Amino acid sequence: MTGPFVTPEELHQRLVNHGHPVRSHGNSPTVVTDVRPLAETVVTVAVEPDGTLKPAYRERYFACRCDATDFPVAPNEPKLALPETLARVAGEESTQSCFLAGPVRWLVSRLARFPRLLLWPDGEYRSSDGNGLVHPELVSELPRLRARLDNVGPIGQPIGALVLHLDWHEDAAVFWEVATLVGGSHENFYVADVGATQVYLMHHHDKVVASVPDQHIRRLMLEELASLSHSFEDWSATTRPWMMSANERTTNPM
Repeated sequence: MTGPFVTPEELHQRLVNHGHPVRSHGNSPTVVTDVRPLAETVVTVAVEPDGTLKPAYRERYFACRCDATDFPVAPNEPKLALPETLARVAGEESTQSCFLAGPVRWLVSRLARFPRLLLWPDGEYRSSDGNGLVHPELVSELPRLRARLDNVGPIGQPIGALVLHLDWHEDAAVFWEVATLVGGSHENFYVADVGATQVYLMHHHDKVVASVPDQHIRRLMLEELASLSHSFEDWSATTRPWMMSANERTTNPM
């Protein structure tokens, strides 16, 4: 029975058991929980093509189709309708962004099939002493997450990831708050099913990067994306020029 959180050791073991490559960050605690997928197993859904990517990571890459105002059309797709609880949470917020309307919409359609989820930050944003889920400066920007952590109560071991239920209003609000922050900041957060078979990075470049080592799951994911071609355009192996930037030759892997 999974409690309100899993320890870093538990999270690390689940990631490794399912074939997710992990890599430490300079600010990471001793136990590594940052997932850096191989180019061969990554699937990306983004607001637009990211010219800072290495070419290998441009495979299995999907960008939002937008309307005349450059806003994603994904919210018009019935298959991407938000679940009832999350729809109520989103309706309570005034913030709208292309990230929430596009990549996060797709992400929710993937997560909705799981009864419980894991949520944790990129190692750069963890508390430096390894005991808190996120460093104090960041958690101060996330009042719902702070309240959720307070509800966990005094604990005698570090938190590797929070366990969330998207059909619980408080937990859905935490997820939406974190996704909103990622879409308007430089922070990155991971979310996964509780077993960590599929791991999704909500990345501040307005994209969701999925680590999918299982070939069968990856194939089904790509088939689903193909069925959503009215909302997401397949940029994989395209001959069209990507968005170029001054950082085109950077080492940003994803």
